[in-house]
Amino acid sequence: MCVQSFVLFKSPASQDPQSLYDLCVAGCQVVESFEILEKSGTMNLAASGMYSYSNIMLPCHILLRLLKTSYSTFIDVERAKAALFLGISLHKRMSLQNDDLPARNGAALTNLWNSSRAFKNPNGSEAVALRVRSRLLGSILLDGVLWSREEHGSVMGVYAPPLSDRNGMFSKNLLRCE
Repeated sequence: MCVQSFVLFKSPASQDPQSLYDLCVAGCQVVESFEILEKSGTMNLAASGMYSYSNIMLPCHILLRLLKTSYSTFIDVERAKAALFLGISLHKRMSLQNDDLPARNGAALTNLWNSSRAFKNPNGSEAVALRVRSRLLGSILLDGVLWSREEHGSVMGVYAPPLSDRNGMFSKNLLRCE
């Protein structure tokens, strides 16, 4: 699935429908496999580490992007929705306390799913292409986080604004080297 996800780096006009379909199937299988592992008692999600968390997070962001864009015409929408909601549920089961990474990412996925502006430009046209492209697989995750921050966190862009923008002017104390 990780290798297949690089298809999202292609321009939207040059996408291959079969590649998108295969990516969706792989994402669904990964999420469904974690559910099977937990139900069989082979894995305890709450006790699993970052490796498991990142392997649930990536397919969820991929499925969300596929479902919320025009790519949805090339995938099995019902299976993808079921896998996305299962993935959000897995995030909740992995969460150990309020506002930890699984809880925040699960909330971000839910907020983006419910948003009418996710993956859309301000003029209403679709924004399918990845905006973050410099982090390999992390680009897909960071792009989803960026959409969530812009939608619900009122932070525009990847990084918080500089102090000068937050306070209206630079503090002279920050520039002193005493």
